[in-house]
Amino acid sequence: MLQKITNVYFLLKCLRKIKMSEEWKHADLTSLIGKLAWIIGIICGLIQFIYGIAFGSFSLLVTLHFDPWNIFSAIGGIIIIIVSLIIIKPQFSDKCAKKEWDALYDWILDLGDLKLPWMLIWIVIFIIFGWGYSAGPIVIVFVLLFFAGPENSKWAKKNK
Repeated sequence: MLQKITNVYFLLKCLRKIKMSEEWKHADLTSLIGKLAWIIGIICGLIQFIYGIAFGSFSLLVTLHFDPWNIFSAIGGIIIIIVSLIIIKPQFSDKCAKKEWDALYDWILDLGDLKLPWMLIWIVIFIIFGWGYSAGPIVIVFVLLFFAGPENSKWAKKNK
């Protein structure tokens, strides 16, 4: 646990020290992680679905105990797979692959004065319906874009 906290602290410390050049230093890393986000979502969803079905069947047959968590796990796995295929791949991963950062910055839910990035909404949905690690690639891209993104982004200009 201490190692994870140290790693997160080191990552945040490094992100604060980054000075952007004309060409964004983290573009290739962000693009790679973003391209893999939908595949990781599908893999995590499949693991979660198989676990929910297999462990739910095993516990029902062996212990005669019905655990609703296993059904929620299987349903959550299906939801993660569907969201990964229908939303994350075309709206997120394809844009990361083409390095269309402006399209990701403009992918917001406009609620009047409140502008909420869709990436953040899908992170919350992946955490609720998944086991948390399925949201990892989206979280990494979100942090890199919004806190260490290109200097020419409108988010970076507002922070200056």
